[in-house]
Amino acid sequence: PNDPDECFVANYYIKDDDADPLFRLFVTTKNLMKNCLNSNHVYTDATYKLIWQGYPVLIVGTTDKQCAFHPFGIVLCINEETNDFEFMFKSVQLTVEKLYNFNYCPIILVADASEAITNGFINVFNVIEKRIMCWFHVTKNIDTQLNAIKDKKMKAELRQDNEFMQLIKNETIFDAAIKLFQKKWKSKKCPLINNFIDYFINVCSNNALEATNRKIKSLYTFQERLPVGEFLSVFEKDIIHQLSRERNVDDTITSQMQKLSQMFHLEIYHFGHQLITG
Repeated sequence: PNDPDECFVANYYIKDDDADPLFRLFVTTKNLMKNCLNSNHVYTDATYKLIWQGYPVLIVGTTDKQCAFHPFGIVLCINEETNDFEFMFKSVQLTVEKLYNFNYCPIILVADASEAITNGFINVFNVIEKRIMCWFHVTKNIDTQLNAIKDKKMKAELRQDNEFMQLIKNETIFDAAIKLFQKKWKSKKCPLINNFIDYFINVCSNNALEATNRKIKSLYTFQERLPVGEFLSVFEKDIIHQLSRERNVDDTITSQMQKLSQMFHLEIYHFGHQLITG
């Protein structure tokens, strides 16, 4: 399409079998695919409660230095298995190569602990230098580990310190905060706390992607599951088009909204840094 924000099906797979039907669609825009050009890390997740039939919607993209999420595109499929994620990653790679003659080979994957996501990534890109778990799942595990600590005040302070560190987006400052966190809590000489620190010393996040999932659910589906045909219409005309326009620097309205969003992320960053460093 001539319009860089016009939605199109970049790749698809359909298995017409009454006993075992299967389909996969990768939908994107030219503008969204530009997000691949300066990225070496990928965020991905599946979101539900969008389609009446219960099919997952897979979202893939990256983040900028302000940790704002920028999607490459969205996949609609029946399952959430290795082949589905392999299709998604391969679709991204093939599409950006076709549009921009660019060989896309990211080395960092941020997602939940799903082996299907990991295997799909490796099958396409061959190697992962870093595999980072999303913050939502980390916090669930943090709460599980904290249950072993009976001191309520200490437990609350530990969790608060973890949440403050999660606000830090600069890797150098984050590493320094981790060392201070270890020094502070290891001085308590509590075996349970030491176990907690050793288990969760490397914490990273995909909060921006989780926020995009929530936005799609609230703005485009009105918290209701849509029949697949109706969802595809919303998918094309509203979701993909709007996500693309929001990241189009030539669109004066939406690019200004993006600048405001980036300023907000920077304010959060500075606030978190002050909390950690005192």
